[in-house]
Amino acid sequence: MREVVDRRPVLILRESSRPSLKWMLAGSTLFAVLTADLALKALVRARLDVGVFHELLPGVGLQHVKNTGVAFGLFAGQSVLIIAAPLISVIVILAYIALETRTRLAGLAGGLLLGGSLGNLVERVGSGEVTDFIRLPHWPNFNLADMFIVAGVALVAAGILFSPAQGEGDSEGGSAAAGAPYVPQGPDGPAAPADPGSSAGPASPNNPDSQD
Repeated sequence: MREVVDRRPVLILRESSRPSLKWMLAGSTLFAVLTADLALKALVRARLDVGVFHELLPGVGLQHVKNTGVAFGLFAGQSVLIIAAPLISVIVILAYIALETRTRLAGLAGGLLLGGSLGNLVERVGSGEVTDFIRLPHWPNFNLADMFIVAGVALVAAGILFSPAQGEGDSEGGSAAAGAPYVPQGPDGPAAPADPGSSAGPASPNNPDSQD
């Protein structure tokens, strides 16, 4: 009885071949980050008076301040640099998303960075200043967008430090290399390779070695 071998090609998907999924993840992360940041800033402007400190824990609380600089109050008063820096950062982030082959890392880290950068940029272009409200001891006030930016930078750094070795593939699913040899599939799994020393034809009655 001849063994039936399944010779249908096996489709192997690599994450680098699915750029649309990467951009969809980045876009959804960007939307969630931007919505949360702008909504919370609007709530702070409506409910908290400027300069008043509301303590939540010893030394930690909420304090509404107006920031004319970039993240954590840096470069306050330098309007040209403050507008140019976020625009340049957006271009760099988009390039990172396009070049990074790990779908989830590119989408999540890029979305966090884009959402945080655009959250501060939108408010700065609209009013010339950014709403900061989180207060920690011995640290400038900051907002939710700054936290998202820091988280995105941390993910990018982790991706660089813990990048997979060359040849192991960049897919989180552990996909095989595209040039892997084809293994025929039998009804009970991969077919065993043929023994070069075995006879392919039927046993002959005139051949003593072919009889038990």
